[in-house]
Amino acid sequence: TLNIGNYNEWDDFVLSFTIKPLGKLSGWTNIIHNTFSNKNCCDAGDRWPAIWFRSNTTKMHIRLGKGPSNWNNGHDPTYQLPLNQESKVVIDLNGDKLNVKIFDQGGKSVYDRTITVPKDRVSASIKSNSNHNFYFSDPWHGAANVEVKNMTIKSHAAINAEKYIKTAQQQS
Repeated sequence: TLNIGNYNEWDDFVLSFTIKPLGKLSGWTNIIHNTFSNKNCCDAGDRWPAIWFRSNTTKMHIRLGKGPSNWNNGHDPTYQLPLNQESKVVIDLNGDKLNVKIFDQGGKSVYDRTITVPKDRVSASIKSNSNHNFYFSDPWHGAANVEVKNMTIKSHAAINAEKYIKTAQQQS
């Protein structure tokens, strides 16, 4: 479990990381799982986000569910990550758009798709509850056989502020 302190900017964000699959395993294998309830599923904030590999593949199953009717919303990229090679994954949730980009080891874009998702978000009371946990491999599934590094998460508010500051600095 990763201690993310008081980070609470989970409404619109960009999550990026480098991933290197080392093997394929049978069954759902978990990579990361952010849960505001410390539960696997089926309610608001249980998977915000959560990422698995599909059985016997390196195809990701990415979930961002507000719940209860849309607790399993997300995206299933068709791209199979190559074994023993690093890929960069960028997941961008902004308003009603979820964009997933994957870059190969050389930096070439190999997957880029945007889908429409519900605009509603997990409530502040759910996000601030004491059961919030960010797992590198959750306790409900087998661990994916991967190496993950260089993970960052930034809110769109922080990204916009950085752009504003950079523009202001360039103009002075």
